Amino acid sequence: MRLIAGCFFVLSLFGSQALAVSLQAQLLAENPVSEPMFAIAAPGSPDHIFVGSRGTMDVVILDRTTGQTVSTFMNLPNATPVAQDGLLSMAFHPDYDTNGLFYTYTFSNTDPFVRVTERRRSVANPLIADPTYERQIFEMPNERRSHNGGWVGFSPLDGYLYATTGDGGVNNGAANGLPAQDPFDLHGKLLRVDVNGDSYPADPTRNYVIPPTNPYADGVAADPRVFSLGLRHSFRAGFDSQTGDLYIGDVGSVYFEEVNFIPGGSTGGQNFGWRALEGSADNPSVSDPAPPGAIDPIHEYARGSGASIVGGTVYRGSAIPELVGEYFFGDYVRDGISTLRYENGVVTSVTDRTRQLFPTFNSLGSLVSFGEDGLGEMLIIDVQRYDIYRVVAVPSIDGDYNEDGFVDVIDYTVWRDNVGAPAGTLPNDPNSSVIGPDQYATWVAEYGSVAASAAVPEPSALFLVVIGGALLATRR
Repeated sequence: MRLIAGCFFVLSLFGSQALAVSLQAQLLAENPVSEPMFAIAAPGSPDHIFVGSRGTMDVVILDRTTGQTVSTFMNLPNATPVAQDGLLSMAFHPDYDTNGLFYTYTFSNTDPFVRVTERRRSVANPLIADPTYERQIFEMPNERRSHNGGWVGFSPLDGYLYATTGDGGVNNGAANGLPAQDPFDLHGKLLRVDVNGDSYPADPTRNYVIPPTNPYADGVAADPRVFSLGLRHSFRAGFDSQTGDLYIGDVGSVYFEEVNFIPGGSTGGQNFGWRALEGSADNPSVSDPAPPGAIDPIHEYARGSGASIVGGTVYRGSAIPELVGEYFFGDYVRDGISTLRYENGVVTSVTDRTRQLFPTFNSLGSLVSFGEDGLGEMLIIDVQRYDIYRVVAVPSIDGDYNEDGFVDVIDYTVWRDNVGAPAGTLPNDPNSSVIGPDQYATWVAEYGSVAASAAVPEPSALFLVVIGGALLATRR
């Protein structure tokens, strides 16, 4: 842990993960539902994408290729949702293809507010949900109606159901103390249960089994459902489908947004430190000591660079091999999208992808989540403009030295800062010489080229020659 020196100091390892292609956000579906909250695929149904709507209990099925609506999968008008909450996320049972079970995380305007519920598809028609079936997995209060958490998912390794909950408070925590650090309070936690059984047959609100490997399975030191604690408002998280690693985006209060990490196969018990810590820093707003063994985030950024992190998932598709292993995350307020690569316990790169994906200024409304289609390709969900995008590759361009899909003045500064460096230092450099006049000539020749459909103002050739010549003169 450390002391906060200034709230605009960004603790990040910035780098550029070289790709042989540029990325673009390709519009897949325009306004499939009002205020889309998530887009996911179901096991055994690779051609379909399920999209849920905020403030309702509506889910539609889209065709993966065309983005057209195939069916209204679910519509439960009597779920009493809150306008800004309602259906927050959904997850399919690993055996959905055969048992038809899926799970919803909802926030309601009536106590107990937070519910994780088992539902199932219709036996007669697999394109719609059975409106008559529901089984409460668990529920919890949230009287302040804030920091609701909101993510639910299944581990690809152990098959258990995981859910993130918020601390239920505002600013530096709920008025009733430290729920995120109270091991018997479900707020501010990562929970894990086995839905393939019922240890509480007399209780209709609890339908699960405690996994024997849960860190507090005996219920002596904590609620047995608790897997990890010390979270604030982790409304988006995601498993790496290949490794089972879990990445959790946790929204900060005043100072930092953070990405927390739990390795696949972990036995749990992690404490991420909120509210004594915000990110890896001591929280100066409170006097609580840091919990013993608190786990620092693998990445954090100052709230001056954003204000509401959106956790995503790791790309494991096949269409963009160079992107495999990159973790996508973004920010709801800044509408920025980045990737990071985490290898052997170290973040080796953090790359801002915003301009690549959305080259036109303000073309992304409000990022609310990421998803994967049935082939593992990355989806981006814009809750403000009601759009679903798919991340696709477009050919790279010679002279695009910062790999943002444009050859423009920014690439000039990248070239300038690398003059004299060995050949191969710059991406998208067709030359085999030390960085210098050859790379500058490539930049001049390609200036104005774009990988995405956006116009870039092109200065005069004389201007390009003058600035390049002036720089080379100063380097001699």
